[in-house]
Amino acid sequence: AARNFERVQEWQKAINTYQVLVEEYPDSKYALPALGNIAEDYKVMEDYANAAYWNEQIFHRFPGTKEAEDALYNASYFYEKAEQWPEVIRVNNLFIATYPDNPESKNLFFDNAKYYLKLGNLARANQIYQEFANLYPDDPRTVEAFYQRGKYYFAHDKLDSAEVEFNRAIQKSNELAAKGMDPNLYYASEAYYQLGEILFKKFQAVELTYPPEVLRARLNEKSRLLKQVVDAFTKVVEFGSIRSFPAMYRIAQAYEEMADAIAFQKLPPNLTPEQRLVEQDRVFKASVPAYDRAVEEYKNVLKNLPVLAEKLGVSLSDTARLAQPKPAPATDTTVAVKKVVEEDSTLQVAVKWYNKTRERISSILFTVAERSEDFITAYLRSPNPFPQGDIRNLAYRARVLRELVAPSVQTTLNAHLKNVMVSRELGLKNRYVTESSRKLILVSNILADQYGDLFWSAKDIYQQTIPVLEDLIERGETATTPDNMNYYDVQDNLIMVAIRFMDEFAGTAEQQYKNTLDLAAQYDIQNDARLTTEEKLFNFAFEAGKTMLDLKTAAEEKREAYADKYAQTDNPSYDLASVFFDDQAVELGNNAENVLANAYDIAKANEIDNLWTKQILSLLIELQPDKYVPELPMEKVALASDTTWRATTVYEPGWNQLSYSDTAWSNAVAVNLPLDMSFPVYDSLGVNPTAIWVRELLPSTVHEGMERGGLELKEIGGDSLAETSDSTAAISGTDTAAVDTASQPVVAFFRKRWFLRSSPINAELAITADQSFRLFINEQYIVGLDQVQYQEVTRVPFEAIREILKSGDNIIACRVEDSEEPHYGLRFYLEVALKPSQLEDIKQQIARSMQINVDPGKLDRMVTLNRNRIVH
Repeated sequence: AARNFERVQEWQKAINTYQVLVEEYPDSKYALPALGNIAEDYKVMEDYANAAYWNEQIFHRFPGTKEAEDALYNASYFYEKAEQWPEVIRVNNLFIATYPDNPESKNLFFDNAKYYLKLGNLARANQIYQEFANLYPDDPRTVEAFYQRGKYYFAHDKLDSAEVEFNRAIQKSNELAAKGMDPNLYYASEAYYQLGEILFKKFQAVELTYPPEVLRARLNEKSRLLKQVVDAFTKVVEFGSIRSFPAMYRIAQAYEEMADAIAFQKLPPNLTPEQRLVEQDRVFKASVPAYDRAVEEYKNVLKNLPVLAEKLGVSLSDTARLAQPKPAPATDTTVAVKKVVEEDSTLQVAVKWYNKTRERISSILFTVAERSEDFITAYLRSPNPFPQGDIRNLAYRARVLRELVAPSVQTTLNAHLKNVMVSRELGLKNRYVTESSRKLILVSNILADQYGDLFWSAKDIYQQTIPVLEDLIERGETATTPDNMNYYDVQDNLIMVAIRFMDEFAGTAEQQYKNTLDLAAQYDIQNDARLTTEEKLFNFAFEAGKTMLDLKTAAEEKREAYADKYAQTDNPSYDLASVFFDDQAVELGNNAENVLANAYDIAKANEIDNLWTKQILSLLIELQPDKYVPELPMEKVALASDTTWRATTVYEPGWNQLSYSDTAWSNAVAVNLPLDMSFPVYDSLGVNPTAIWVRELLPSTVHEGMERGGLELKEIGGDSLAETSDSTAAISGTDTAAVDTASQPVVAFFRKRWFLRSSPINAELAITADQSFRLFINEQYIVGLDQVQYQEVTRVPFEAIREILKSGDNIIACRVEDSEEPHYGLRFYLEVALKPSQLEDIKQQIARSMQINVDPGKLDRMVTLNRNRIVH
């Protein structure tokens, strides 16, 4: 039953079962193994006091056996593990008295001195060490005796006495080595390590403080001790013992301590809060190179520690073995009690210091970044000597950002970036590295966010100052504000400065966001903070650009209003006011266009496409269609002359109006053009519009077998194909007999309804007719020529029809006059690029989103994004 409990690691139940066997069947052959298993189970449970007690019970219950001897030794071992020093001494003395010839008796006698030191009984410990030295003058453990005394003094902060004992241990080791005997290098190494610890304590005790002459002296002293500490621990490393692992770490830690001392040095108490902040920042920045040196030393540990481990016979690749579960104790109840042998801990120690070093590197770099960010926060919270709403308040805030915040941001970024890069170099993965990747983006955005806030503050000042300007204009040139500013001063020194600030702050905010995106791209950082940056950049650019455009519109309205007032009153102040607002409108328009264009360039460079970038492009198209229309995935539609056009020779008033009904008209017919007739313009456009004429006139050039110009171009975006039921009607040769072939002027009228799904943003129009024509679009005369060379096609620029073509129904109307046969008629081609209809949908979607409350979940995510995720 007990073995079954052990298999499922129910140790206490197994112990209880063994105890029943021992108590009820003390003479059983299983009693001794049961006692051994009880002790072993307590060992697995790490209850070392009970493990010692039950081993001692074996000694008492089975005296004279080999198991009793081993069990009593085990009791000593486990009492020591339980740190029950009196019990260790008692059991050791019992073992020495019972087994005086056992070689372990000498060791246990010697060890009792160590336990007396634990109890603070230095006299008894020294008595044992002296007796031992008298009995065994060349025993290697005499080195340990000096070491243990030194360790006692060290623990009681008697560093001078400790230093003496450690040096005596080293001296004794050297003497034994000179005699060719075992020098006990382990404890010699331990003594060197403790000497290093003494120096480290002295090194830590040197505090850097004011005044400057004291600071210099202390810095020299600390630097001198740093070298001694490094030399001492280097000596330990050279010994190549298990203590070499922490010695390597201590060397790097000493450099970190030096950096801490520089960073946290005492400053004079008479500094103002502002002076103290600036001085603390200066001192911190001076400490950064020292932290970098510490990181390099920790990197050396990572490099050299595995090499040392290999020399000591272990490999860090064996670390998987450490994660294996502890084996259950032997369940064979016939196994006798065995003497405890302490496992070799070299691998565990190596792994411990290796992992500790890996995390320390990341921790230092992250902590440096966090300290630097503290200065950013402090600078942003520093008091402003000028009140809100004062233009000087903005100038002061901008100066703080430029001269104080920006350098601290760069220091913070450098630390986080180094953490990310070092982690990639060394393969480090921990909470500090993950958080540095995120904070790299958040910190990089600090300046962008702050300059964005400044933009809105400048906008507020501009709007708040306009009524002041208007009041001064109404009161006349001699009027002034309480600050003794006339309307010239307000315009030049407040309003135009606010507009200039808006441009400067918006541009800087955009550039800082761009820097963040560039940083993320350069170092392949993909996280939630990067996505948020994209949203923030283009949201800000759109809102800032749209706001300045709205302000421009308002300024233009005021310009016109004051121009009207001047025309009515001849008051020069109104004339000047019109100039003031014109200047404002021009600057605001230019600034808005700059902000929007810069944002769009950033979007293109980073291949970012979202709702905000589409809105930005929409505004840019309105501002500069010629430049930004090509940026759109343009939808192109074409209208060409073909047999779906309506035609007649009968003039009626209003024939070129959209509302006119052409139901009495006929469909045009296709005209066969000679094969040798060429049209270079149409060829260059890659089109071949059909030549059309009126059905009432039936010249020999019109027939079913169409050649040049007879191929009908499929219309895109035109009227319903229901209109084309007669479009392919053939004209037979007999129809021409009814036509008077005399050379008389013939006037033909053509119409075509054309529906456009959205507004035109570009167009290409090419027309020719035989012999004269007049072209109208939406009743507006566009172009007309007489005595046209039919093959010389006229091209009409988009600017001529920009304001005439419109979204929805359009009417194309053309009057053609021809006095000679053959009548080659009209050839027409119009290709239009349309504003994508999706832009209107996007505008509506944005507008709807502005009216919806923020999702609480999204708000929580935004708060979390900006919160430091490392909890100390």
